[in-house]
Amino acid sequence: MPFDATAGAATANSYASVAEADAYLAVRGDTSTWTALTTGEKEAKLQWAAIYIDTLTFMGTRSTSTQALQWPRIGVWDRDGFEVDGIPQALKNAQAEMAFQLIANDWTQGLGPVSNETLSVGSISLGRETHRAFPAPVLALLRPFLASIPGTSGRLVRG
Repeated sequence: MPFDATAGAATANSYASVAEADAYLAVRGDTSTWTALTTGEKEAKLQWAAIYIDTLTFMGTRSTSTQALQWPRIGVWDRDGFEVDGIPQALKNAQAEMAFQLIANDWTQGLGPVSNETLSVGSISLGRETHRAFPAPVLALLRPFLASIPGTSGRLVRG
């Protein structure tokens, strides 16, 4: 399928263009693994990132029934209380970040990298493995638009 970053299109398979991802990642830090990729490889990573991000539950509803991706949406407001129109820049940045993360780690199995934690007292050791479903920078960028946060029990509302 050809790469398509057209907002709201029935054939869209990316939120961000390669140029937008390049611009975001250029200020991120050590992204030499990203810059070494061909345009086609970058497009493939961006497509996987969009598929993965679209597994999340976002606030609001899709703008049209014919759009291929979860965004654009209606009924979504940003941190400042303004209604979000089109594809938020934070979503494009999150997709670029996810594409970059996919170079080094296979996040597509829903487990992400393993973090081992061990506590030792004398001769007794307890350990556990934890898995992150999404990279922290991706969730931080998407948090204002999510209906629920992966790995949490939901939002608590007190009356």
